[in-house]
Amino acid sequence: MRVLLADDHGLLRDSIQAYLQKLDPQALIDTAADLDESLELARGLKPYDLVLLDLDMPGMDGFAGIAKMREIRPGVPVAILSGESRRERIQQAIAQGAASFIPKSLTGSRLLHVLKLVISGETYIPAFAFGGGPEARPGVGPDPVAALGKAEAFGLSRREAQVLGHLAQGRSNKEIARALDLQEVTIKLHMRGLFRKLTARNRTQALKRAYDLDLID
Repeated sequence: MRVLLADDHGLLRDSIQAYLQKLDPQALIDTAADLDESLELARGLKPYDLVLLDLDMPGMDGFAGIAKMREIRPGVPVAILSGESRRERIQQAIAQGAASFIPKSLTGSRLLHVLKLVISGETYIPAFAFGGGPEARPGVGPDPVAALGKAEAFGLSRREAQVLGHLAQGRSNKEIARALDLQEVTIKLHMRGLFRKLTARNRTQALKRAYDLDLID
């Protein structure tokens, strides 16, 4: 695993780097303190599996930095780190091509969980980004059981509705499996059914579709 991590806050940058290397001792983490430095690294020949960009570091110019990075590395997911997580800001970042949006206000353990989720290839966006969740508590989604009634009325099975509720909390398939006392492969099957019924291709689209249809309060 090779990650390009750019953040002008040295302590946070070092902490994330240490976690990624703990997660994968073979991981190679290149770091930068601003956008220009990260773009210079991206122009090199090293392959990257993930790019983490601080949205507020020097050179980002609002959301323009996302497009610049994606132009240089079009096939690499770009996840955004930000100390400010207003709903409009998150939606703008995703519209500009960010693969995930990670609030820095998450607790240490929650931040580590989200990073692991993103590295595994999943998309993370705070549940409140599409409505329904309290903006004052980033990363905290609706109660899983709150999705049951409306979701079942839309054609989802009870289990799919439960999975949707946990999905809104940003949980990984493994965590959902643990919470529902099921095998992870079973969760993947329910997720496929969920995507099909919500006409979504991934977690982000499924969550947005669920909020648009008022399936989650």
